[in-house]
Amino acid sequence: MWEMIKEGLPDARGMFFTFIAFFVPYMIYKINTKLHKDGDPPWKVEERNQMKQKQSLNKEKGNQTIQKQPSN
Repeated sequence: MWEMIKEGLPDARGMFFTFIAFFVPYMIYKINTKLHKDGDPPWKVEERNQMKQKQSLNKEKGNQTIQKQPSN
């Protein structure tokens, strides 16, 4: 039984590269997010805040329409 499980698992090299394939893009994403949060010009920050407000209003409208639908 253990041999069947062991055969299905990748070797250490395969696991290492699988980890790298996840870790590198994730770290690039996190660094990019932090750089944008700290380094965007003021007009860009205002633009982002306005977009977030519009999204929250759209979510609220969506929740209201779901609640208003009559149930059978």
